[in-house]
Amino acid sequence: MCIRDSYISSGEYRKAIELYGNRGAMDELIEVCRMLDKTDNQDEIKLCAQYFRKNNSHQYAKEAYLKLGDITALMLLHIQMQKWDEASLLAGQNPIFANMLRLPLSLIHISEPTRLLSISYAVFCLKKK
Repeated sequence: MCIRDSYISSGEYRKAIELYGNRGAMDELIEVCRMLDKTDNQDEIKLCAQYFRKNNSHQYAKEAYLKLGDITALMLLHIQMQKWDEASLLAGQNPIFANMLRLPLSLIHISEPTRLLSISYAVFCLKKK
């Protein structure tokens, strides 16, 4: 049994999270995150989400924020990682986020061909409101 497994089996989740996170082992880290109880381990789940963000693991960070029910952090994640379709969808479901989405979209160079389609879609979704 490795040290990380020992930490997990003894309930020292924070130490296991730090070891996996510092090593960049996101697949192992999400497994720890999934076993954590939302009520008892909010700080540990937030720490997992921070490591996922740091390692550009959008899907895993999204899963952690959804587990916590932290929709604001989820919106900020989408914006930070430029997941405009998901940010637009979330803003459509939660109108309080529409203003958070408008500023980053206005700062993007729309002439960038790789982003034109997703930007156009996000702007279209915002204008429908």
